[in-house]
Amino acid sequence: MNKNYVDQRIEEALAEAKGNRANATQLLLAWCLQDKLLEDGLFAAFREPVTHAQVQRVAHQLELQRSGKKPAPGGRASIDNTAMGHMLAAWEKNFSGGATVAAEPAAALRSSNSNQSHNSSLQTIADAFKKPFRKKPENLS
Repeated sequence: MNKNYVDQRIEEALAEAKGNRANATQLLLAWCLQDKLLEDGLFAAFREPVTHAQVQRVAHQLELQRSGKKPAPGGRASIDNTAMGHMLAAWEKNFSGGATVAAEPAAALRSSNSNQSHNSSLQTIADAFKKPFRKKPENLS
């Protein structure tokens, strides 16, 4: 993958969004639907971990079904209205020939007591991305 192409597209998105990073991100995500080279460049490093996480999720559900236990609240339905949920839905649509994959109903992720430490960690990571990027102090080189 030519990193210069991805960087060029990011620069185009920033220019079109007049420097607004959030709008540039939305533009890039929209462009990815038509530009597979851009999508590969942006997301190639994340495909394997996301795929692994989905396999783990389904394998865990199968183990719970075999043991007769009920799954903890949370799961896929709780992320469907997030950016990650939209990205997963787009990928599923692309890979399933246009048919969307229905999410199973579940309670909110925050309501799970058994995964509270994990949920707290995820929330901390998500909050970090909501904060504006800090500039590097001038006196440090």
